Amino acid sequence: MKRSQFNMIEVMLALGVVAIGVVSVLALIPVGLSSTRDAMAETYAANAAEQLLHSVRFTIEQNSANWTAWVITPNGAGVSWDTKPAPADLVLDTGLTGAGAFGGSTRGAVHEQDEHHVYKVVAYRDANNNGEFDGPTATPAEPPDFQCVAAVWGEQVATVAWTIATRINVEVSWPGELPYSSRYKRVYSLEVFNAKN
Repeated sequence: MKRSQFNMIEVMLALGVVAIGVVSVLALIPVGLSSTRDAMAETYAANAAEQLLHSVRFTIEQNSANWTAWVITPNGAGVSWDTKPAPADLVLDTGLTGAGAFGGSTRGAVHEQDEHHVYKVVAYRDANNNGEFDGPTATPAEPPDFQCVAAVWGEQVATVAWTIATRINVEVSWPGELPYSSRYKRVYSLEVFNAKN
């Protein structure tokens, strides 16, 4: 018995089904890339917040003078430790480069932008896979993988006096290049008790 050949209509229908499948799969690629980028940014933001929270904690716990300067005196002197910095202060300062305010790190830099406890956080990718972010190595310098603005402020812990405890809050907003109202924002907190009191 002679086997029948495919006719042109069947071939066109088969190609149409394959084309629809391929286009559907290709349409998912940008969604996957966007989700990966967003997940990486969330991780960078959490890492930046953790670094800032613990750096501020270390600074204010170091001695009673630091606790007084950061937590107690500002509340009496009108310098707002207990007030979140205003959106007008949360603009990315693109002129800040180098090691940063809380010490240089091969994973990135944290720069204090002004006296309002506003910081620029920059992170670079690990180009040579040694477990450390390399920073701008090419000439001209490559743009960082992640830039954000972090605002630091404190809150009173329940009814405990400021001399005894405070809650450090860090709001990370990114990408830093966008206006504040258009950024993603996350707030992280850490309660700190004054052991020297």
